[in-house]
Parts: sequence; structure tokens; C-alpha cells
Amino acid sequence: MLRNSSSAGVALFMVLILTTLMYLLVSTLLLVTMTEIHLADFEQRATQALYAAESSVALGISRLRTNSLYRSETSEILPVGKNIGMVTVKFYDGTNDGNGYYRSALDPSRYRLILQGVGSVPGAQSMAKRTIEREVLIKPFAIFARNSLRVRGGCTIRGNIHANGAVTLEAGTTITGDVTSSTAV
Repeated sequence: MLRNSSSAGVALFMVLILTTLMYLLVSTLLLVTMTEIHLADFEQRATQALYAAESSVALGISRLRTNSLYRSETSEILPVGKNIGMVTVKFYDGTNDGNGYYRSALDPSRYRLILQGVGSVPGAQSMAKRTIEREVLIKPFAIFARNSLRVRGGCTIRGNIHANGAVTLEAGTTITGDVTSSTAV
């Protein structure tokens, strides 16, 4: 009888060790799986926030192109996948001369406009946030008008022309650049 009780104790001890090892293995696998799920979710939200920040920069540029005086900060909510994201547009202005015209004879640093786009995507435990800054140059335009623009004949303009209104060119005008308008050329 003594032999049976000692071998039963060894068997019980081996079962306990085997059960403990299986528990540790399953716990480790669950921990690794949960960590991977959280990292994948955060990476997805970080990518969504980056795209939202790029979209907010594009939104700011489009608003600037349609209204040269537009400099206000704005925040908008948009759906990003299964989440609700937010884009924020901020302007840092060094270009506003007060009359809507930007002359190339001035110091180029006055044409510098910094546009900051922020994309935020919330998650269950944290928020992914990305910020992109882009320098928008008004300098590429030799003439940039807030409203309509009329160029009389006999002149030569070296550079691009843009107006938020209509651009009218008379005969004999030479332009070595692009002519763009928010309405009509």
C-alpha cells in the first residue's frame, strides 16, 4: 500500500506541473494576441489620423484658393472608418497686406503662409493624433487679385496670374506663366 500512495503522489504532482505549464502557455498566447490586437488597432487609427491631417491641409488650401482672405481656424468632424475623426485647420499668416494683392517686388518672406492640419481619431483607450504643417506660397503668382483682374494690352508679365474673380486679358498682352481664376478667364 505504501508503494501505491507514493506513486499516486508522484502522478498528482506531474498532473499539477502539466496543468500549470498549460495554463502559462495559454495565458502567454492570450497576452500576445491581445497585445497584437491593440497594436494593430492603434496603427490603423494612426494611419487614419495621418490621412485626416492630409485632408485638413487640402481643405485649408482649397478654402485659401477660393477666398484669399480666409485665415480662420476651423475644426470639422468626419467619419473615418468605424470611428468619428476630427480635422483642424490653422493658418500662420505672414502675407496679408490688407488689400488682397501680393506684389512680387516685396520681400519673399511676406508671402509665406504656414498651414497646419491636425487629424484626430479616437479609440477605446487612447486617441491617435497626427499634425502636418505645409508652407503655402503665394509667391508663385506675379499678380494675385482678391477680386476680378483686367490686364491691358501692351504689357509683359513674367510669372503666374490668379484672381478669385474673372481674369480679362486684352490683345497684345504677353504672359510667360499660367493664368488661373476661381471663376472665368
